[in-house]
Amino acid sequence: MNRYEESGLDNVWLMNGFHVANTPYGEAVSIEDVDGLHRLIAQSLIKKRAPLEGAELRFLRIEIGLSQLSLAALLGEQEQDVGNWEQAKDKPLRGPVDRLVRMIYSNAMDDDPRFGELIDLLTETEDQLARTEQALRFERKGSHWAEAVVAEVA
Repeated sequence: MNRYEESGLDNVWLMNGFHVANTPYGEAVSIEDVDGLHRLIAQSLIKKRAPLEGAELRFLRIEIGLSQLSLAALLGEQEQDVGNWEQAKDKPLRGPVDRLVRMIYSNAMDDDPRFGELIDLLTETEDQLARTEQALRFERKGSHWAEAVVAEVA
Protein backbone atom coordinates (compact mmCIF):
# COMPACT_ATOMS: atom_id res chain seq x y z
CA MET A 1 0.00 0.00 0.00
CA ASN A 2 1.32 3.46 -0.88
CA ARG A 3 0.06 6.86 0.25
CA TYR A 4 -0.25 9.02 -2.87
CA GLU A 5 0.99 12.31 -1.42
CA GLU A 6 1.71 13.81 -4.86
CA SER A 7 -2.05 14.16 -5.38
CA GLY A 8 -2.07 16.89 -2.74
CA LEU A 9 -4.73 14.95 -0.85
CA ASP A 10 -4.05 13.40 2.56
CA ASN A 11 -6.43 10.47 2.22
CA VAL A 12 -5.45 8.78 -1.07
CA TRP A 13 -3.88 5.34 -0.75
CA LEU A 14 -2.95 3.02 -3.63
CA MET A 15 -3.32 -0.69 -3.05
CA ASN A 16 -1.44 -1.61 -6.24
CA GLY A 17 -0.76 -0.19 -9.71
CA PHE A 18 2.54 1.37 -8.67
CA HIS A 19 6.20 0.36 -8.68
CA VAL A 20 8.85 1.33 -6.15
CA ALA A 21 12.50 1.60 -7.17
CA ASN A 22 15.51 2.50 -5.10
CA THR A 23 17.63 5.20 -6.71
CA PRO A 24 20.81 6.97 -5.58
CA TYR A 25 18.48 9.82 -4.51
CA GLY A 26 16.09 7.67 -2.49
CA GLU A 27 12.92 5.77 -3.18
CA ALA A 28 11.07 6.54 -6.43
CA VAL A 29 7.47 5.54 -7.10
CA SER A 30 6.00 5.24 -10.59
CA ILE A 31 2.25 4.94 -11.04
CA GLU A 32 0.50 3.21 -13.91
CA ASP A 33 -2.08 5.33 -15.80
CA VAL A 34 -1.86 8.46 -13.65
CA ASP A 35 -4.48 10.22 -15.81
CA GLY A 36 -6.96 7.41 -15.20
CA LEU A 37 -6.20 7.47 -11.48
CA HIS A 38 -6.76 11.24 -11.34
CA ARG A 39 -10.09 10.95 -13.18
CA LEU A 40 -11.22 8.32 -10.66
CA ILE A 41 -10.09 10.43 -7.69
CA ALA A 42 -11.95 13.45 -9.10
CA GLN A 43 -15.11 11.41 -9.73
CA SER A 44 -14.97 10.14 -6.15
CA LEU A 45 -14.63 13.71 -4.89
CA ILE A 46 -17.60 15.07 -6.82
CA LYS A 47 -19.78 12.16 -5.66
CA LYS A 48 -18.94 12.37 -1.97
CA ARG A 49 -21.67 13.61 0.35
CA ALA A 50 -19.50 15.81 2.55
CA PRO A 51 -18.59 19.33 1.37
CA LEU A 52 -15.35 19.69 -0.58
CA GLU A 53 -12.28 20.64 1.40
CA GLY A 54 -9.60 23.08 0.22
CA ALA A 55 -7.16 20.46 -1.08
CA GLU A 56 -10.00 18.73 -2.91
CA LEU A 57 -11.03 21.99 -4.56
CA ARG A 58 -7.42 22.56 -5.66
CA PHE A 59 -7.20 19.00 -7.02
CA LEU A 60 -10.37 19.45 -9.09
CA ARG A 61 -9.32 22.89 -10.34
CA ILE A 62 -5.95 21.57 -11.49
CA GLU A 63 -7.54 18.54 -13.15
CA ILE A 64 -9.83 20.83 -15.15
CA GLY A 65 -6.81 22.95 -16.10
CA LEU A 66 -8.07 26.19 -14.61
CA SER A 67 -6.12 28.87 -12.80
CA GLN A 68 -7.52 30.34 -9.61
CA LEU A 69 -8.46 33.44 -11.62
CA SER A 70 -10.40 31.43 -14.23
CA LEU A 71 -12.25 29.39 -11.62
CA ALA A 72 -13.09 32.58 -9.75
CA ALA A 73 -14.53 34.04 -12.97
CA LEU A 74 -16.70 30.95 -13.49
CA LEU A 75 -17.95 31.16 -9.91
CA GLY A 76 -18.47 34.93 -9.94
CA GLU A 77 -15.99 35.29 -7.09
CA GLN A 78 -12.59 36.92 -6.55
CA GLU A 79 -9.32 35.12 -7.25
CA GLN A 80 -8.25 35.56 -3.63
CA ASP A 81 -11.43 33.78 -2.49
CA VAL A 82 -10.42 30.68 -4.43
CA GLY A 83 -6.93 30.84 -2.93
CA ASN A 84 -8.38 31.22 0.57
CA TRP A 85 -10.73 28.27 0.08
CA GLU A 86 -7.87 26.11 -1.18
CA GLN A 87 -5.70 26.99 1.82
CA ALA A 88 -8.43 26.45 4.42
CA LYS A 89 -7.76 23.13 6.13
CA ASP A 90 -10.63 23.11 8.59
CA LYS A 91 -13.33 24.98 6.68
CA PRO A 92 -14.96 22.99 3.86
CA LEU A 93 -16.87 24.67 1.03
CA ARG A 94 -20.55 25.08 1.66
CA GLY A 95 -23.64 25.70 -0.39
CA PRO A 96 -23.66 26.94 -3.96
CA VAL A 97 -19.90 27.18 -4.43
CA ASP A 98 -19.45 23.52 -3.48
CA ARG A 99 -22.17 22.44 -5.91
CA LEU A 100 -20.91 24.73 -8.70
CA VAL A 101 -17.36 23.37 -8.49
CA ARG A 102 -18.71 19.83 -8.81
CA MET A 103 -20.83 20.86 -11.81
CA ILE A 104 -17.90 22.66 -13.45
CA TYR A 105 -15.74 19.56 -13.15
CA SER A 106 -18.53 17.34 -14.50
CA ASN A 107 -19.11 19.62 -17.49
CA ALA A 108 -15.40 19.88 -18.20
CA MET A 109 -15.04 16.10 -18.25
CA ASP A 110 -18.12 15.59 -20.44
CA ASP A 111 -16.23 17.19 -23.34
CA ASP A 112 -19.12 19.58 -23.94
CA PRO A 113 -17.78 21.82 -26.73
CA ARG A 114 -19.63 24.86 -25.34
CA PHE A 115 -17.96 24.44 -21.97
CA GLY A 116 -14.59 23.95 -23.68
CA GLU A 117 -15.13 27.21 -25.59
CA LEU A 118 -15.90 29.00 -22.31
CA ILE A 119 -12.71 27.64 -20.71
CA ASP A 120 -10.70 28.66 -23.79
CA LEU A 121 -12.18 32.16 -23.66
CA LEU A 122 -11.37 32.52 -19.96
CA THR A 123 -7.82 31.29 -20.50
CA GLU A 124 -7.33 33.65 -23.46
CA THR A 125 -8.69 36.58 -21.46
CA GLU A 126 -6.45 35.70 -18.53
CA ASP A 127 -3.42 35.49 -20.82
CA GLN A 128 -4.24 38.91 -22.30
CA LEU A 129 -4.57 40.41 -18.83
CA ALA A 130 -1.24 38.94 -17.80
CA ARG A 131 0.44 40.45 -20.88
CA THR A 132 -1.13 43.86 -20.40
CA GLU A 133 1.35 46.22 -18.90
CA GLN A 134 -0.14 47.82 -15.83
CA ALA A 135 2.03 50.92 -16.02
CA LEU A 136 1.11 54.03 -14.11
CA ARG A 137 1.84 57.09 -16.26
CA PHE A 138 2.12 60.64 -15.03
CA GLU A 139 2.94 63.94 -16.63
CA ARG A 140 3.79 67.38 -15.45
CA LYS A 141 1.05 69.92 -16.23
CA GLY A 142 2.13 73.41 -15.39
CA SER A 143 2.96 73.48 -11.71
CA HIS A 144 1.50 70.08 -10.72
CA TRP A 145 1.57 66.39 -11.60
CA ALA A 146 -1.40 64.60 -13.20
CA GLU A 147 -2.18 61.17 -14.53
CA ALA A 148 -1.21 60.97 -18.17
CA VAL A 149 -3.94 60.18 -20.64
CA VAL A 150 -2.61 57.54 -23.02
CA ALA A 151 -4.57 56.49 -26.07
CA GLU A 152 -5.13 52.72 -26.28
CA VAL A 153 -3.46 51.10 -29.28
CA ALA A 154 -5.35 48.14 -30.70
